Amino acid sequence: MSGEDIVREQFSALQKQQKERLNQLKEKSIKKKPSTVDASVSMNFEVDSGPFPIEENNNLIASVIASQQESLNEQIRELRDENGRLRKLLAEKDYEVGYLRRIQEEERQAFIGTNTVGGDAIATKVVELSKKNRELSSELESERAKLKKLSIKCKELESTNNKTQGDIQRTSVVVDENKAEKELKELRDKVKDLQARHTEAKSQLDITKQELKKTQKALEKEVGDSVNIQAILNGTVNWRGRQQQILALQDKVNELKARANMMSTNGFNEDWDGNSLGSKYDDTMSVAQQRHRDDIRRIERDRKDLFEQQKQEMQSIRNEQQALKDKLEQSKTRNTILSNEVKTLREQLRASLDKSKHDDELVAVLLKQQQQMKVSNEQLQKDLDMKSKMNTELEQTQKLDQMKQTNMIKQLQLVLDQKETKLRELEMHLDENRIDYEKDDSEIPSTLVKPDESLTFVNITSRHTPVQNVTLAPMQLTALKHSTTDPVLNRLEKNGFTNTSSSRPPSAANAKRTSEDNDLKCINSALEVERNRLVDFIQTLQKRLDNANSQIVDRENKLIEQRKVNVRLEKDMDKVKLDLNNVKNRTVKGRGTAPSLPKSVSMMSDSRETIEELEMRLTLKAEENDALKNAMKSMLDAKEEDLKLYNETIQSVKDIFLQGIQHYKPLQTTRGST
Repeated sequence: MSGEDIVREQFSALQKQQKERLNQLKEKSIKKKPSTVDASVSMNFEVDSGPFPIEENNNLIASVIASQQESLNEQIRELRDENGRLRKLLAEKDYEVGYLRRIQEEERQAFIGTNTVGGDAIATKVVELSKKNRELSSELESERAKLKKLSIKCKELESTNNKTQGDIQRTSVVVDENKAEKELKELRDKVKDLQARHTEAKSQLDITKQELKKTQKALEKEVGDSVNIQAILNGTVNWRGRQQQILALQDKVNELKARANMMSTNGFNEDWDGNSLGSKYDDTMSVAQQRHRDDIRRIERDRKDLFEQQKQEMQSIRNEQQALKDKLEQSKTRNTILSNEVKTLREQLRASLDKSKHDDELVAVLLKQQQQMKVSNEQLQKDLDMKSKMNTELEQTQKLDQMKQTNMIKQLQLVLDQKETKLRELEMHLDENRIDYEKDDSEIPSTLVKPDESLTFVNITSRHTPVQNVTLAPMQLTALKHSTTDPVLNRLEKNGFTNTSSSRPPSAANAKRTSEDNDLKCINSALEVERNRLVDFIQTLQKRLDNANSQIVDRENKLIEQRKVNVRLEKDMDKVKLDLNNVKNRTVKGRGTAPSLPKSVSMMSDSRETIEELEMRLTLKAEENDALKNAMKSMLDAKEEDLKLYNETIQSVKDIFLQGIQHYKPLQTTRGST
């Protein structure tokens, strides 16, 4: 478990303890309401919320929220610090990479034989780095000890806080809050210091670890994997560095060269003397001379072997030089080929850029056409909205006509009721007149009908017919009011029955004829008015039908134009696809072994995306056209249904009117007979 986790656990424990303290303080403040109020008054604090400590609770909540915000801000700062440290580590890694490259260069030069830093310097550096590592590890241990001490101090502070909690409870709530806030601030500052120290120690540890890794890598490269570095540092191994070995070998080579030169000058004389003496003194040759000769021969062999080895090395070096020259020439030819390919690719790029410009122009034209299509579609939508409004208006007019027709039917029923009441009245009067006539043969039945007083009613045949008067005696009306309880009489009075004084003509037959003539004239005029209205209505409907047909023709023409535009767009799209395929083929042919350019690929991808967008737009336009066709068909079907309904309503109105007339004629005949 790392030190940072320990500090975090301690901080979370401190936060929990502070929350528990705040909850205890709240409970005590709720229990001791009057005592807290007295304490606040004695310390000259104003309490505006009455017996309930609402402001104190709010202050506590605000302090808790502020502490949480501060902790979040601290976490943000820590994250920023960690981000900065990571950036520093990145920079150090880059430096490490450069350092390792430099070490590789030095090793390569050391193998070649140039003057580089010796193994002693590396060993001293290793010793210094190990010392640094020890110092840093000791510092780390001291920091850990400090952390432990600080954690112990935090625990002691917590214990002191727990001990002083009883004393704090006796004081006022405000003082407790201030002390708790101060303690919290102190603890937070301490925790911040601890965290900062911990992060610094952690960063130093990381740096030392990185340096250790670097030195270990360098030592492994310098010493080798099989050698124990700890044994070298302790001095128990007789290990010599590479540089020392190279120097020793160079010294040996120089000695051998000097000896070879010395032997080359004296070798021939010794051979000749040896041969001449050998022929003379073979028997008397000493063992020492023979040994010396063997040594000389061995040295000569070694010299010859060395000479042959050097010759072979020289030959290998010359071969390497020749190979390097060949590689240089190949690289030069490769550079020329690549420059030519770059030129060709630039030309292709220019051509593709020109092509892309043309494609952009074509796309702009297509976008303009699309905008025009959108405008035309919006216009069609507006026309459809207007037609829907017209249809709604037609429906409203039809409803109004139906209402009027129902009103006319009701009025005709009223007229029929009036006629029935008249018939009843006349029958009653006839019965009364017969009784009076039987009683008094000499008296004239003057009370039967009075010419001075009569009643008028409105004969409602249609909306435009004039008012016609029907005469009835007021005595009959009053008798009917007292005798019958039918509500038809009330409707008669409301709809135009009034007492009028008019002189009756002397002959009853002429009066009947004139009344019948007037009734027939009224019916005739009402029928003519209704016929004129129906003719006007049919003319208006015909005009609407003509307008609808013309609009349908216009929309069909627009649809044809839209289809033509779609065909043109599809042709343009096919052309664009062919051009793009040609460009692709050209780029593939001109490419050869050269690498592909990212710009041309991006341009091709952009052109593909534009083609896909145009195809999507074309499909959307086709769907919109289909929707418009369906809407037109539905509009036509709705209009045909409306016409059928209208014809049916007209026919039903005519039938109802004829039935009313047929009911009205027998009433007139019965009145004429009476």
